[in-house]
Amino acid sequence: MAWRFRKRIKLIPGVYINFSTSGISTTIGPKGMSFNIGPDGTYLNTGVPGTGLYNRVRITEKQNAHLSPTETKQIADRLKILLEQSHDGSEQIKSQSINQLTSQGFNNLKQTIIIAKKEYDEISSDLINKGNQKTIIDTKNNKLQRSIFKFLYKKRIARLINESEELGAEINELNEQLALSSVELNINNDETFENLFRNVEQAYHLLFSCKKIWDITTTKEIDRIQRRTSANSEVNRIDSKVSLEHSGLIATKRTPLKLHNQNGGDIYFYPGFIIIHEQALDFGILDYSELEIEFTTMKFIETDSVPVDTQILNYTWAKENKDGTPDKRFKDNYQIPVTKYGQVTFISKTGLKERFLFSNQDYSQLFFKSLEEYISAIKTANSLLKQF
Repeated sequence: MAWRFRKRIKLIPGVYINFSTSGISTTIGPKGMSFNIGPDGTYLNTGVPGTGLYNRVRITEKQNAHLSPTETKQIADRLKILLEQSHDGSEQIKSQSINQLTSQGFNNLKQTIIIAKKEYDEISSDLINKGNQKTIIDTKNNKLQRSIFKFLYKKRIARLINESEELGAEINELNEQLALSSVELNINNDETFENLFRNVEQAYHLLFSCKKIWDITTTKEIDRIQRRTSANSEVNRIDSKVSLEHSGLIATKRTPLKLHNQNGGDIYFYPGFIIIHEQALDFGILDYSELEIEFTTMKFIETDSVPVDTQILNYTWAKENKDGTPDKRFKDNYQIPVTKYGQVTFISKTGLKERFLFSNQDYSQLFFKSLEEYISAIKTANSLLKQF
């Protein structure tokens, strides 16, 4: 059995994303040669490391800040779909196909991640197969070595030892290739963006204290008179949570903020961009400048148990009259608490549409405000850059 090194080895380039008040750019490539992609166009950077020799050539023109009629129509069509309601009159709070969510400026990064993930999965599969083969061979060898008749199997034992060593060398090589097949993302923030994102992180950590977090999947207006209730609408909500987790798509020193989505891809907040990841290679990368967020203080008629960190505003009746008094026609009528929750909605022109409800209104509002400031700073930087 002869081990041959893999003929096809893909070295996944490093990715550097630079955020400053003068704009945002992405650099892809190893030392000595890289591509820089930004609002001013795409440049090829070449140089010899350690010598100071360097050359920079523009290979594409400045990106057009205006949408073409075709792009405008596509966005309008997507928004129309988002606003469609189901047959029972309820509105679906759900993003479009996750593969449509990527911002144009991050398409290159997405393709790099896809190539790296496929290579990583292929090598991982090879590692498992080679590991299983080595285990079988080592088991056979150990049995022969313990046999009182092992002197009869000298040639066979020697062959098994040789095969095991070759497989060991192959496994070591595959492990080295595995390390080269992941996208290592380096995010460089200037002081302004770094401080603003730290505020987002600090506010996000407060959400861990929320006793309840829900993902709102549908909303529906209701007939208050017919239902004998003070509620304007009803919602379908599913328990959710927040955490700090890596997406498994890229390697970063900073652990992203993860908002668990129950009817679509989970949302990962990185400095400078968001990843919406559902499974395997179903993901989108969204520029913060294309994200719209909304905050609402939600007065919620809570029929379940009230979380301990939630403020109760007042009480209503299960069945009540227009003036708020209990409808005495119902003998088993009872009071229900009206609570104050924080509701945060995420929307983008690419098709993101998600809404979450938090038991602690104050903490969710702090998160919203810090994220809104961060988004505003990125939009301002992009707007200033387009003026030049």
